[in-house]
Amino acid sequence: MSAIRTIFLKELKDMLRDRRTILTMIVLPMILMPIVFSVVASFSFPDRKAKLERNIRVAIFTNNNAATLVEKIERRRDIELQKEVSPYDFERMIKEDSLDFGLIISKSFDAQIAQGKTGEIEILHKLSRADTVFFEQFVKTIRGYEKEILNERLVALGGNSDMLNPIDFETKNIDPKTTSIEEIAGGILPLFFTIFCFLGAIYPAIDLFTGEKERGTIETLLILPTSRLQILTGKLLVVVLAGVISGLLTFLSIYLTLNFHPKLSLFVSVLDFKIFALIFGMMIPLTTFFAGILIPVSIYANSFKEAQSLTQPLIIVIVLPLIAALIPGLKLSLATALIPILNIALASKAIFAGTIDYGLLILVYAVLFLLAFAGILLARKGFALERNIFRH
Repeated sequence: MSAIRTIFLKELKDMLRDRRTILTMIVLPMILMPIVFSVVASFSFPDRKAKLERNIRVAIFTNNNAATLVEKIERRRDIELQKEVSPYDFERMIKEDSLDFGLIISKSFDAQIAQGKTGEIEILHKLSRADTVFFEQFVKTIRGYEKEILNERLVALGGNSDMLNPIDFETKNIDPKTTSIEEIAGGILPLFFTIFCFLGAIYPAIDLFTGEKERGTIETLLILPTSRLQILTGKLLVVVLAGVISGLLTFLSIYLTLNFHPKLSLFVSVLDFKIFALIFGMMIPLTTFFAGILIPVSIYANSFKEAQSLTQPLIIVIVLPLIAALIPGLKLSLATALIPILNIALASKAIFAGTIDYGLLILVYAVLFLLAFAGILLARKGFALERNIFRH
């Protein structure tokens, strides 16, 4: 164990001296993510600030009820009440973005309020979780009216639980495609951290194996009183660590960008500790699998240039399933959970959306750990072949 630790620390020190490794592992994730997300935000969310500043467009179908509430909404200067709109047109107008909210008040609303019961209101919209501020800006009049009724009821003697809940309004999103900011994040973010886990591991793998062959130090290392498995384990841990650090820094960079970018700050709630823990749990075996692929390739190559030419096509193989995961309707299932890379992207999408099936997630973890084990065996086999190590 001490031999593995010694090799690990020695190779870690050498890795941190390599500028190409530092560039791909640390600099690129921290610089590239803010640039990418800022560009995307400028094109994808140009009207978010305008939405918060303009009047809220509302149509109400009263069923000849709630005259007091309607009057309060009409008095709001920031609300543009669109009258004589048929409730059958609410969904179409909201989808066309000519209406923000449609209110449908129940037929028995006034009677329920008068009897100390709960009046029902349905609110139609097409907002995502990121539009919480815009939604709360609108419903504060309803909440204010609800508080007035509650105070009146509490003045009276006696009562029941219904008296403490005078209004029950249900929200209905009539365009679910617009609510999936979490699913969109779950589809896009794995694309970045998976790629950077791979990129972060490439240069350490090449330098610690192909670089040793080029420098002529691999033979010296092999005559030390340590087994090849110990040497491989120490080097493998460094490669995995580099990939994981690159993935973590990508996550950190994305979080900071969402937190401080004026157009993206509303999306920071998408990333919480639970999501981070679940994603991190997939990141470690995934990077171990990457290391298991990169190390045999690096051992086989004679030069740094040859190793680069052999590893770069692998990026395409990794990116294709990540892009496939963005296909609408493709979800994590028993079949897709068995497909490497694709299972990570689909699992991440479900985790962000809050719809993850933990049985399938456990299957994804199992597949990843099996791949990691296979990667280790592949690396061990490649390192054991004399023709690879002494290939010139």
